[in-house]
Amino acid sequence: MARIIYSDIVSSIKGSIGGLTFNNNKAGPGVRLRPVNKFAPTVVQNEYKSQYIYLSGVWNSFSTAQKDDWNASVVGETFLNAWGEAKIWSGFNRFLSVNIGRLLLGLSIIEDSTSVDTPASPAVNGFTVNGSVIQVSFSSTSPYSYVYYMFYMSPPNRLAYNKQRTQLRLIHAQAMSGATSIRSCAISSRRP
Repeated sequence: MARIIYSDIVSSIKGSIGGLTFNNNKAGPGVRLRPVNKFAPTVVQNEYKSQYIYLSGVWNSFSTAQKDDWNASVVGETFLNAWGEAKIWSGFNRFLSVNIGRLLLGLSIIEDSTSVDTPASPAVNGFTVNGSVIQVSFSSTSPYSYVYYMFYMSPPNRLAYNKQRTQLRLIHAQAMSGATSIRSCAISSRRP
């Protein structure tokens, strides 16, 4: 930021001229470059957006009875997000959740809510984390090879709130196929 010293000809300037923004703050009058915020979506963001648009179109083509079936499939079901907060789902949320991953894997979408089998959440017996290894053991897991367990981590929280959505990173994904233990060496000791 630059300081401005006014003369007899110019006593004050406010606003933007040619990419420069003139403003006043506690330090006095100043000038700074006007920020240029350009949204440049990544290939992955574009892929998810196109899948979302496609699935929204499929949902809108459903009859009222099909939509009611999807809405009925979530009644009485509690959805917990990554922070353990209970969220209310609609049939549309369930339809998207079931099908967005299927599309990204090249599978056909499921239009009938009764065809969806929701696996039970596994009970964790043991959890070990150290500088190089994460190990998790379950009392039982899904026997299906298409059910994946996803593990996310975030850096230590130095903020006043617990949610660091932008910091959450997928560190490991594994199809259990009946196995009851996961051992991952995905933790790196490098600092970002």
